[in-house]
Amino acid sequence: MSLKQITSPQNPLFTELKKLLSSKGIHKQGRFLVFGEKFVNETLRDFSSSVESLVLSPGMTQQKSLPSLELSKELFAELDVFGTNSPILVCRVPAIATMQFHKPDGLELLIAISDPSNLGTIIRSSISFGVRKMILLKESASPFHPKAVRASAGNILKIQYELGPSIQSLDAEILKHSLALDLNGENLAGFTWPQHSFLLLGEEGRGIPQDLNVRKIEIPTNQEVESLNAATAVSIAMYSRYIQINKK
Repeated sequence: MSLKQITSPQNPLFTELKKLLSSKGIHKQGRFLVFGEKFVNETLRDFSSSVESLVLSPGMTQQKSLPSLELSKELFAELDVFGTNSPILVCRVPAIATMQFHKPDGLELLIAISDPSNLGTIIRSSISFGVRKMILLKESASPFHPKAVRASAGNILKIQYELGPSIQSLDAEILKHSLALDLNGENLAGFTWPQHSFLLLGEEGRGIPQDLNVRKIEIPTNQEVESLNAATAVSIAMYSRYIQINKK
């Protein structure tokens, strides 16, 4: 494959790459970036059909089977926001359908998490505890934001996504099959998980709207801090369910 070299910050190919550091640019282009040698190699191995091209700095090894861009050291440093100093993959965002009402299959997550790092951590925990489907509500960050991709440890393409409504507009039928983490709910320690349910994750700080008619679960703590980080809380909940369901 040919190697294109770019040295000017005004080069249109470079300016398009820079836009992939934001959710807006990812949504507009339908592409996202993967950083880090380990995550790049795993993506090339497991999801090669999603890979579009490779971005290099001078001296880095080109993949002969991939179109590649070689940026000057200065431009590569601008794009390499995590300082990995290793090749960067450009991948295509998979097609994501709009949610149609369905009963949950196992545990599915309804996500209104606006912090991409937290979302990426939740994706990583989800894979660990057998959850493979997320409905991204309108308040949710993009799972393809660089911070989400990094925090997921490269696992974002292992999840099936759907696009859902706002957390304020969830259908009563969906809520009937949903559970939500909240500070005023049933104690998780004695909670019996249903075989199939949605788990609703509200926005950091705000939690879920208090007028939502949904069954709530509380994670007991010593209350020395106001609340748990959203990614920590949902990981504890998914672990609780995983242990309980797999004992049956």
